[in-house]
Amino acid sequence: MNESIFYLLINVVFGLITLYIFRKQKRSELLGFMLGFVLGILGLIIALFIPQDSTRMTRDEVIAVLEGNRNLSGANLSRLNLSNLDFSSTELARTNFRKAKLQNCKFRSANLQSAMLEDAKLQNADFSKADLRQSYLVGANLMGTVFEKAILDEANFEESTVAYEQLNLAASSYKTILPNGSTANLSSSS
Repeated sequence: MNESIFYLLINVVFGLITLYIFRKQKRSELLGFMLGFVLGILGLIIALFIPQDSTRMTRDEVIAVLEGNRNLSGANLSRLNLSNLDFSSTELARTNFRKAKLQNCKFRSANLQSAMLEDAKLQNADFSKADLRQSYLVGANLMGTVFEKAILDEANFEESTVAYEQLNLAASSYKTILPNGSTANLSSSS
């Protein structure tokens, strides 16, 4: 009987540890507890190696990062209302902005390489001197958006709403897919 209680207590301890990890990752605490309780050390290992970037941040957490180290690389900001924020000079490579509201945001000199901006609302955003290489902007609303001296190489604007004259102000747009599906191969020496 004592051996059974010992193993039960060990499983409870693993459950509490994985619950704590899941709480820090803003995941289901019940799921975390069950993972550790049922699987023990294996559950703890799984909890430690689940990618955290799949957890969506809140607007307040984004603002805190913008006031600090300005690194949101790989973050999940999908479906958030982040309108009117200043992301200038922020590290945003591989960041997920899918279906986010980003009206009037500033992305000046930001690194958005391989960022996911599918179906994002980016009206009147400013991407001056931003690096958007290999970014995915399919279906994005980009009316009134500024791309002056931005790097758009291999970015995908298919089915997006954007003024072509703004794209023409980019520093380069080598192999960029335009809203109509055609490819741009423009490079500016300025």
